[in-house]
Amino acid sequence: MRWIPYVMVRIVAVFAGGVLTGIYFPTLVSVNDATVFLTIFAVAYYILWLVLSRSSPIRLVSGVVGLTIILIGGYLSILVRDESRQPESLVQNSEPVLGYRVKLISAAEEKENSWKRIGRVLAIRIAAGWRVCDGKLNLYWPKTEAVDELLYGDILIIKGSPQRVAGPQNPNEFDYRLFLTYRNIFHQHYVRQREWAVVEKSADRGPSYYAAHARVWTTGVIERWVRGTRERAIVNAFVIGVTDGIDDQLKQAYAAGGAMHALAVSGLHVSILYGVLLFLLRPLERRPGGPWIIAVVSLLVLWMYAFVTGLPPSVLRAVTMFSFVAIAKPIGRTTSIINTLAASAFFLLLYDPFLILSAGFQLSYLAVLGIVLLYRPIYNLLEPSWACVDWLWQITCVSIAAQFATLAVTLYYFHQFPIYFLLANLFVIPASSIILLGGILLLIVSPLPWFAAWLGTALQTLVYVLNEALFWVEQLPFRLITSITPTLLQGYCIGGCVIAIYLLLRTRKFYWS
Repeated sequence: MRWIPYVMVRIVAVFAGGVLTGIYFPTLVSVNDATVFLTIFAVAYYILWLVLSRSSPIRLVSGVVGLTIILIGGYLSILVRDESRQPESLVQNSEPVLGYRVKLISAAEEKENSWKRIGRVLAIRIAAGWRVCDGKLNLYWPKTEAVDELLYGDILIIKGSPQRVAGPQNPNEFDYRLFLTYRNIFHQHYVRQREWAVVEKSADRGPSYYAAHARVWTTGVIERWVRGTRERAIVNAFVIGVTDGIDDQLKQAYAAGGAMHALAVSGLHVSILYGVLLFLLRPLERRPGGPWIIAVVSLLVLWMYAFVTGLPPSVLRAVTMFSFVAIAKPIGRTTSIINTLAASAFFLLLYDPFLILSAGFQLSYLAVLGIVLLYRPIYNLLEPSWACVDWLWQITCVSIAAQFATLAVTLYYFHQFPIYFLLANLFVIPASSIILLGGILLLIVSPLPWFAAWLGTALQTLVYVLNEALFWVEQLPFRLITSITPTLLQGYCIGGCVIAIYLLLRTRKFYWS
């Protein structure tokens, strides 16, 4: 494997190094000093590459200078996007807060005993009066409050003071405060009854506003035509990633079967949709301009799907990833998929550098990378003669490749390993594909009541069978290994073993040519 073609891998690796440096060592260099260094290296790069680039040693030096610019850029991206550093940030306020104006910037999320929404503070009221302020926070209301009916962009006035999110109270406990910090959320507020009011209806008519409305419409269609509380909740999760209505018993069954990935719309769902699009548009491949038509149609459908789901971060990641894949095909058939994945990761990190510490971001790219690198050599270990056995073997290979690639990160974050993940995925992956496509078809045919009712019943039956199958897997002995707490070093060792397995398979003669 040559290193030269993987230019985007180099770029994203160096940029990620700068991002991590900014996260873990934010005081290493100030914003002003980093900006000066960036300017100096940019001028040096211009001189070396454009003026003296004929010499091979100079080209090497210019490459190092260019990567240094990217490294500093990654470092600066964190410092600039850390809202807690801004002078008007709510974090910087030291005065007692009596009340505040806040703009809703998320859809309502139903919890067991409350409603949750994310807001952005616009101003705070202190003893001296109102003062402009900025900062995101989590807002919680009792179930008796109708905050789920509020629109994206509505402005409220709330009495009381937001509180800083508390850190973990027990050893090895999930650090929710740190999790929110990477999303620039530092406060939360449990709002009491009659201590809030809407002061201004939404004037925001941007993409997020209409995406939020599209998501409400989507959930309404599913709730109308899919009966059964659990079945409706699973269809909502598979199609648009809404997991509010899934009870703990059902979540435990999916976790025991290693199928939690199916409950969050991510790379799996988008890859299914993209794969179906490629299959349907295959006749256009050999026609003039066909590859570009396929790419444009794929982009439109993928981003329409992202819009219908409400543009959640997980869907944006997956759609962006496959958008780069779709564009790369007509540009050049020899384009490396690894280079394409690296390019999509780079642009996502440019948009939000804190994504690098998101478990969803890491798992999405590792899973796809694992399938790209490991699927074919694993599949070539056997040559099934029967079509049905070959189909089952393909699903098994996908599961093994994704599980191997994500093993270290999964153990590090979730501290458990599902023993029967291969068995569960034999029916979870096909079922999730059918449910996803059936759910999208349900949205399209919703104006036809007779067809929508029939399709809703079919989805309900399929989800019921899937749930019962996972409940059966949950009853099997030794279904889940828990309390696994690997250190970061041990995680690297696990990752090294995965790489060693890949290299071993790659050097065997049954590896693809």
